[in-house]
Amino acid sequence: GSATPFIVRSFNVTSVADVAGGNSGQYTVNFDNDMSTASYLVVSSNAITTDGRVASIWSNSKSTSSVDIFGLPNYGTIAYTDIGSLEIAIFE
Repeated sequence: GSATPFIVRSFNVTSVADVAGGNSGQYTVNFDNDMSTASYLVVSSNAITTDGRVASIWSNSKSTSSVDIFGLPNYGTIAYTDIGSLEIAIFE
């Protein structure tokens, strides 16, 4: 996307980056220490897009070392767009 993702507070998260070859609104969250399996739980809030719309968020492509987070606006043009603010918690 056009915005640079960043971490405000983290535990076991080393970086957040745009998904390689992905669209805006698709991010990879990388873990410092691998999870024991890819069966962990990702809980997210709704998010605010960079243009001010509310977006639904879901996890996609989970692995032991990272998880991809995708977001789509709930109204207006329904297409991946950069997320301005997002909160997630990951439980193993």
